[in-house]
Amino acid sequence: MKGFREQETAEALSLGGAVHKTLEQYYLGIKDGKVWEFGEAIDLLVNTMEMYDIPFLSDENKEEAYDQHVNMMDGLVNGTNNLYKILDDCEVVACEKEFQYKVDLDFEICFNGSIYTEIYIIGSIDMIVKDKNGGLIAIDFKSGRKIFDNSKIKKNLQLPIYSLVINDIYGRLPVKTLYYFTRIDTLQEKPVIKQYSEDCEMTYFKTGKRAGQLKDSEKCIQDIEDELMRIFKLQYATGKSAYKAKPTALCSWCSYSNVYGTNGNHLCEYTYPYIRKDMPVPKDLKNIKDKL
Repeated sequence: MKGFREQETAEALSLGGAVHKTLEQYYLGIKDGKVWEFGEAIDLLVNTMEMYDIPFLSDENKEEAYDQHVNMMDGLVNGTNNLYKILDDCEVVACEKEFQYKVDLDFEICFNGSIYTEIYIIGSIDMIVKDKNGGLIAIDFKSGRKIFDNSKIKKNLQLPIYSLVINDIYGRLPVKTLYYFTRIDTLQEKPVIKQYSEDCEMTYFKTGKRAGQLKDSEKCIQDIEDELMRIFKLQYATGKSAYKAKPTALCSWCSYSNVYGTNGNHLCEYTYPYIRKDMPVPKDLKNIKDKL
């Protein structure tokens, strides 16, 4: 099924794209045997950021982003930052590894008059490396200013989906999955998923009213597949089980937004009308004041 992507650019999206492209080119060079000099690495960063024409909200934001990522490249070249340390003994297997991961559905979807029984998750994995023992490590780059809180890191499905993809392509699950926050040189690990439920370790409450009850459990492939099926049912099922939108300010990032939508025929009736500082209100949107 086809997705609908936002065409406008914003500071965070453009900066993330530029940093991803910089790291991709840097590590592809290493994969081909290149030894980077500091000046070359900085030129790569600056040229890529200029190519992306990032719409910074302020000069202060621009200066901060450049300084932080110059420090990142300095740490990579001189072997002093955390990304370098985790990859020092690893071989780069792939950068920006594109994928189309098929999910077979246990229900039918009717879209534009056609029936579908499968969905494809389309994306790319920022980096896959192999450690000295042959284990695969998946890394996703983030250009945000802070790491995820415990609740988000626990529920986030991005790296588990990457694990499914890696298992599908390479025939084995990664031994480690990481987020690398480029601005603050910080690695955050997401517990890996296991092949089967019997491989999963479980922890139980030791004291209190819930003593002996299950507190937490590692996830296996089946757990992630079940969660994806639950999400798709919420999104695409009809009738009583149909998905009910819960609009938030994040809706303004969607191309169906009734403020920032790029096509008036695609405006979502649930979209939360929220003004963003990083993008101008479209001048040609009719009755914008009535929607705000």
